[in-house]
Amino acid sequence: MVCRMYHHTVPSSITKKELAKLTQKFAGKEYHQISLLWVPYQTLECTIQTFEGTIENTKTALNIMFPDEIFDEKSIILLFRPNLLKMKKEKYELIKLEEPLKYLPERKAEICEVNYKRISKKIVSLSKSVYENLRNLESMVIKYPNISNTILRLWLPSADEFDRLFVEGSRNVKNNIEKEFANAMALSTVIKMTLNVKKFPEELEFREKEIFYHPYLIISTEKAFIFVDLIKRGMLSKRFTEDPILNRLVKENKRANEIVRRALNL
Repeated sequence: MVCRMYHHTVPSSITKKELAKLTQKFAGKEYHQISLLWVPYQTLECTIQTFEGTIENTKTALNIMFPDEIFDEKSIILLFRPNLLKMKKEKYELIKLEEPLKYLPERKAEICEVNYKRISKKIVSLSKSVYENLRNLESMVIKYPNISNTILRLWLPSADEFDRLFVEGSRNVKNNIEKEFANAMALSTVIKMTLNVKKFPEELEFREKEIFYHPYLIISTEKAFIFVDLIKRGMLSKRFTEDPILNRLVKENKRANEIVRRALNL
């Protein structure tokens, strides 16, 4: 059953061949099930005061199929998706699902109650920690100028790569200072990118606006749930891509995993 009162992101058309390639890639020969899951997102207006005293007003979107209390500050920040605000949306009854999507089990995740003051406190705490850590590390870099070139290469070029840096960034650096700098810069990019801001927030206020649903293809295996965004992305060749961050959060968090399982009626 899909809630019709909210707008929904219009999914890209997918062929049987594309669907087969995705299931082969993520499930292989494992037993699997495939579903279309509509995930609720809350559009948020944000007002932040930076550590420099300036004010920024912006918008972002938060995945609200999970209650906020099950995640710490480093995980809750990964549920924001400001890029989804740009996607074309329609009333559900105006969206015509084509083959093979219309033959898949279609599910809707429930909207969870979210405490935005609590989320704000978590993010501000993380922001302050990263801001102060970066300042301390920058002063250390001055003492060790030979590591500057390595550190310059740690800035992230795109949203698709910040999860990779969390996992692999420390492997590409030479010493502990560079590793700490890599992690701090990764968190810095995540905070700014997910909140859609330019500087670290010292204070943060959220204002709730409209809710919308975004479509994911869920490939369920015995080991994991794979979230594949049903909006094709890419500058030159558009394609369907998994959401590795959401996959990891659901895999590592037992309550999040249970919520997905319940949403899919598994």
